[in-house]
Amino acid sequence: MKKLLAILLVICILAVALASCSKGDNSGTETSRENTSNNQNGSENQNGNDKQDGKEDQDEKGSDGLNFELNEDELGYSVIGIGSCTDTDIAIPKKYNGKPVTNIGDYAFYDYDSLTSVTIPDSVKSIGMEAFCDCNCLISVTIGNSVTSIGYSAFKGCTSLTGVTIPNSVTSIGNSAFAYCYSITNVTIPDSVTSIGKYAFEGCSSLTSVTIGNGVTSIEYEAFFGCTSLTSVTIGNRVTNIDFGAFERCYKLVEVINKSKLNITVGSEDNGHVGYYAIEAHNGESKIVNRDGYLFYTYNRVNYLFGYVGTDIILTLPENYNGQSYEIYNRMLYDCTNITSVTIPNSVTSIGDYAFGCCYKLVEVINKSELNITAGSKDNGYVGYYAKEVHNGESKLVNKDGYLFYTYNGVNYLFGYTGTDTELVLPENYNGENYEIYKYAFCNCRSLTSITIGNSVTSIGYSAFKGCTSLTGVTIPNSVTSIGNSAFAYCYSITNVTIPDSVTNIGEYAFSGCDSLTSVTIGNGVTSICEGAFYGCDSLTSVTIGNGVTSIGNSAFEHCTSLTNITIPDSVKRIGVDAFRYCYRLTSVTIGNGVTSIDYDAFHDCYTLVEVIDKSELNITAGSIGNGCAGCYAKEIHKGESKIVNKDGYLFYTYNGVNYLLGHVGKDTNLVLPDSYNGENYEIYKYAFYYCDSLTSVTIDNGVTSIGDYAFDGCWHLINVTIGNSVTSIGKHAFYGNSLKNITIGNGVTSIGEYAFRDCSSLTGVYITDIAKWCNISFESYANPLYYANNLYLNGELVTNLVIPEGVTSISENAFSGCRSFISVTISSSVKSIGRYAFHDCYTLVEVINKSELNITVGTTYYGYVGYYAIEVHEGESKIVNKDDYLFYTYNGVNYLLRHVGKDTNLVLPDSYNGENYEICQCAFQYCSSLTNITIPDSVTSIGYGAFYECSSLKSITIPDSVTSIGYMAFKSCYSLTSVTIGNSVTSIGDYAFYDCDSLTSVYITDIEAWCAIDFEDGYSHPLYYGATLYLNNKPVTELIIPDSVTSIGSGAFYNCGSLTSISIPDSVTSIGEYAFCGCYSLTSINYGGTTSQWSDISKGSSWNSSTGEYTVTCTNGTLTKAQS
Repeated sequence: MKKLLAILLVICILAVALASCSKGDNSGTETSRENTSNNQNGSENQNGNDKQDGKEDQDEKGSDGLNFELNEDELGYSVIGIGSCTDTDIAIPKKYNGKPVTNIGDYAFYDYDSLTSVTIPDSVKSIGMEAFCDCNCLISVTIGNSVTSIGYSAFKGCTSLTGVTIPNSVTSIGNSAFAYCYSITNVTIPDSVTSIGKYAFEGCSSLTSVTIGNGVTSIEYEAFFGCTSLTSVTIGNRVTNIDFGAFERCYKLVEVINKSKLNITVGSEDNGHVGYYAIEAHNGESKIVNRDGYLFYTYNRVNYLFGYVGTDIILTLPENYNGQSYEIYNRMLYDCTNITSVTIPNSVTSIGDYAFGCCYKLVEVINKSELNITAGSKDNGYVGYYAKEVHNGESKLVNKDGYLFYTYNGVNYLFGYTGTDTELVLPENYNGENYEIYKYAFCNCRSLTSITIGNSVTSIGYSAFKGCTSLTGVTIPNSVTSIGNSAFAYCYSITNVTIPDSVTNIGEYAFSGCDSLTSVTIGNGVTSICEGAFYGCDSLTSVTIGNGVTSIGNSAFEHCTSLTNITIPDSVKRIGVDAFRYCYRLTSVTIGNGVTSIDYDAFHDCYTLVEVIDKSELNITAGSIGNGCAGCYAKEIHKGESKIVNKDGYLFYTYNGVNYLLGHVGKDTNLVLPDSYNGENYEIYKYAFYYCDSLTSVTIDNGVTSIGDYAFDGCWHLINVTIGNSVTSIGKHAFYGNSLKNITIGNGVTSIGEYAFRDCSSLTGVYITDIAKWCNISFESYANPLYYANNLYLNGELVTNLVIPEGVTSISENAFSGCRSFISVTISSSVKSIGRYAFHDCYTLVEVINKSELNITVGTTYYGYVGYYAIEVHEGESKIVNKDDYLFYTYNGVNYLLRHVGKDTNLVLPDSYNGENYEICQCAFQYCSSLTNITIPDSVTSIGYGAFYECSSLKSITIPDSVTSIGYMAFKSCYSLTSVTIGNSVTSIGDYAFYDCDSLTSVYITDIEAWCAIDFEDGYSHPLYYGATLYLNNKPVTELIIPDSVTSIGSGAFYNCGSLTSISIPDSVTSIGEYAFCGCYSLTSINYGGTTSQWSDISKGSSWNSSTGEYTVTCTNGTLTKAQS
């Protein structure tokens, strides 16, 4: 019996990845794929409909040069990258080549700092993972009304994004979707959204109000963590869960409007800290009052001033509130770095903790109150901590043509600018005198594009221009002697900087994170480049260090990943810890003769630093970790001229007669590598393209003999790779973590190192031209790209029936591991050995035709698992039947539908197979992302494990009365599924059957007795888990009568049935299963047909009534409360 069950299981597993419904095309022809750029001028219309009279299709209008890819279903396109587009305001077209643009792909615009706005048309249905992540200059987004999902980290780190409108079409907001969007001020989650992912709005420090729609059932872990300006939140009426930390560190969240059934209490850490900081939780209208930009809240006759939403930087707090005194609430202006002066009136009775914390520019406090406020003190909420002066007179701040000045102890300070100009020329002087730019003076002025600093400025203060993300140019005059810490940090648009000779000190992290900065010239007056001064300037290619510099600080150029060479002048004596660490593309360094010490790890992780020109007295040796790892990675250390050659942007180095390609210094994203170097072959050096995250396509020509370790590791956007026949080896981690869709591997490859294709989870196809050569490749752990691709193409055709050719004597370890396009394999007579795991995870390999002398048997792990998944091993013809593109298999009189191999997206399954019933086998339609509709006939008796797993476009399903069971994960991750009809014969629904079906809104049944009898294996197996409405005979279930014929109400029968208000249960019922009414938050009444004693005798499973309303049980002889029941 056990053997029979095992064989049946193997039959069903056939369905995992066959055919076009999987990640590839099972029709025997290569899936059409395009990776092309949008050129609106004369682009070919691939539908064959010529554009008439020269008119351009209006739907195809959009930004030129974007990269597109044809979807797997070939019905539309996805935007996959910026391509050659140079627009800052990007419009995604509705159509491309006559077909709709339906998706924005993963990482499509990742870290594209030039992007300021994007318009997403109504044709787009999904925004992929990290699609706009770290687009720091992105200010506005228009999301079309067809988008249903916003992916993981889609807009994370878009620090300039001020607002976003989420349309009613969106059903899910992914984890970290808008995390660290510091400028977003308010968000409305529409009713269409059912779940808010983990960290979705974490760190949105300007977010003041959130309204959560009535469709949301769950707010996940830390969804609004650290939203320090959030003052009010409305919890929708269907929310049943607020996960841990969801509102933690929302210090100003004084009001919670609770429309849900959750018990939210002030001061409690329960329900994700939502009430922890609150003054009040209630279910009425908001009590927050905005009085001229000042936010007040009154509770128990105490007035609180807890926020300010205006734009003034010189504040005079209200004299009173409704004629009464008030308190300043905790953290009222916390981290308001633009406030320069505040007047505290006499009506203020107290100032809460940290009310003025981190108000770094608050130099003046005018105190009219009775509070004892002193400069430099942390008392009274830090109000005087940063002050130059506390007094009770008139403000000493002077507004001169929009510029704010303050004079203290004879020193003039420029504090900021109150005008609207974006191109500034600072005053030549202040009252004829020099002045300093004060700390934070222009911090986070994101609209500022250029600034000219006058000749009377003597210093630039701490963080003075930090976060000016649109600032493209700055002129620093010779009058400036000091540039403060973080002065220009995170000015993402600055491209070049010249530091004049007058400057003697560059502060810590002064230009850190300026990731568009390409060149820096440091004047001869600078003596010290402080710690982290240029940390993370990952576009920096040219650095000129002045002859006055004596010290390069710790981490000064760490993570400058585009820097290819550096000359340390003779004046430098010390190079600090980590000074050039993680400069992955650094190939050559010249050490000046004055250098006496190179600190720990100064050049560590500079993997391509093959050449050190050492003019010092230090004993730098190749391969040594001494002298800060300067020689760690070196091929050669000498005192002559550099031997690195730049040939058309490619960096070559020759050592001991071997030519190495070290990297590329151009901006091209689609590379065709040179076919030779000086007429000779060459190797791609280890780490050559490490973390080149703009690279999308690489063609490796026949002049390349090997691909080094980590060569393309971290190239997140790399989608297509073609490897020529001259390549013999692919190093470890070579393509680790890439976004590869397809890879072509030449016939010369004999070895692939460990983890070469690890985490290339987007792979859909591996293309080869010679099976015999493939059989002989030595694969190490996670080296085989088939592990993720699942589909092998031979000469452009998908391999479903694998034939090992005559002449092959051995099949290497892991050779075909993970390939799920095979349904049959023929082992030729010449094969003498099959390596371990050669066919491991080939779940669909049901038939082995064995021509060899090997003793291959069904179910054994011997011979590389080749027979492990097989139904049969024989020498004859294949027994799999293709009937109108449906694959069937019959075993022991049971018919199984294994897969559909056509391209239709609207399927009507066969009425029968040879006039008989059949089962839908496990994984039969798994990953059929293009499948939108399917009709299941009455001849189907069961739906197997994972049968429709991740059919992400499937909208509705009707399960007929003939079906008795729905298997484990049968509909898991059917993200678009909105309605399900379940027949009366279903008796069991497996674990996770409807997990991640978070768009599901309607479940239809016709027989309540049959429904009560279903065995739901866990909560995730229940179609009501995400708050769908249960319909009985097309009417929503609100008042339910259980018929007398029912004796048992099954586990989870009405789990999360939020519409249910009352239920009548007959005295025939003897048991109520666990979780039977869990989550029925509207339930107020249970009418029982027996006595209170009989009710008590009913066997009730655990949590049968958890998270329900406060119902009353009415029995024939009395009533019981929920607690008594």
